[in-house]
Amino acid sequence: MRESVTAKTRVIAFSHISNVSGIALPAKEICQLAKAKNILSVIDGAQSLGMMDLNLTEIGCDFYTASTHKWLMGPLENGIFFVKKENIARLWPNVLSAGWKDTTTTVDEKLCVLGQRNETSAFAIPETIDMHLTIGRKVIEARVRKVNGYLKERIQSRIPQATFASPLWEGASAGITIVGLPGKTPADINQKLYDTYGIAAAPAGGIRMSPHIYNTLADVDKVVEALAALAV
Repeated sequence: MRESVTAKTRVIAFSHISNVSGIALPAKEICQLAKAKNILSVIDGAQSLGMMDLNLTEIGCDFYTASTHKWLMGPLENGIFFVKKENIARLWPNVLSAGWKDTTTTVDEKLCVLGQRNETSAFAIPETIDMHLTIGRKVIEARVRKVNGYLKERIQSRIPQATFASPLWEGASAGITIVGLPGKTPADINQKLYDTYGIAAAPAGGIRMSPHIYNTLADVDKVVEALAALAV
């Protein structure tokens, strides 16, 4: 990445955790690189919010975006947008409605005046966050990492011919495990997992599985046995 940054670079935007490879990028180090070169940093946190114990102040990003329905397990069609206060003046919305104000101090007035929308679903976000805080962010991350680590170990043991698109190294891993089965298409395997075994996966980068805190190790064993049967 350092070699890709030039004098023309104005923004470094990246996914904290890739949905097609499962790799967790070193967000803090990337943001430090951006800051050192007076470049804005933008993080897509769709796969990290609700899974990782995040501290955006420590990470040091200028902007952070995420959806609420993924790892946060909140309402659909809602998102979270973090902006450093000193960057508010640099933003300009592309959707405006009545009551909009060009302000440099209040994000709500400048970026969130969008006209009619489903307010009721947004009201569930604070409750969702309270649930996560009650369980504990560190507890959630530790559990997700444990279940995913077990999933990878079981696949390696039970289906040695399986290939991994997601990292096996803990330092670059998070909550996503993506595998391929030789001679099989991900879309076909994902459909059979759902139709035959009632297992939901996604054909993103391979056969993508994202076990969460509500999944047990017994659930993982069921998934691995299903994959083993479909790998034949």
